[in-house]
Amino acid sequence: MRFTSTTLIALAVSLLPAGAALASPEIHHGGIDETEVGVEDFCGLTVDIRSEGTVTTQDAEAYFQAELHVVQTITNEANGHVVYVEVSNRQRYDDSDNGDGTFTQVIRFDGVNTRIYTDHSNVLMRVVGSVSVTVTAMTTTT
Repeated sequence: MRFTSTTLIALAVSLLPAGAALASPEIHHGGIDETEVGVEDFCGLTVDIRSEGTVTTQDAEAYFQAELHVVQTITNEANGHVVYVEVSNRQRYDDSDNGDGTFTQVIRFDGVNTRIYTDHSNVLMRVVGSVSVTVTAMTTTT
């Protein structure tokens, strides 16, 4: 399945070089309000995706974190059937300079709660738990 809003936030943050965060933590609250029409080859179908939700981010010197809640309405263009995808989690990205031209980023998704359901509230799938990934990469200069 494709979780566009979650993927966009994760991609944007993972592209931040080490040390790109601000010295003082900053907290931002925002909304997610997106519509994608005619998304082709979505599990073999053409669908429309409506995403609505909230995101709160905190940007500090050595980490970035986001808490989000998104509900996506995925409509099959061929027959009008709808499936909902509800995602809530806390994402945290901790950066550290290794001192050798590389940095390590630990990415954690805690409190993952994903539910896919129908108009009749029939739960088709539920995913809960936590995920942690560690990435080491070369430090980029601008």
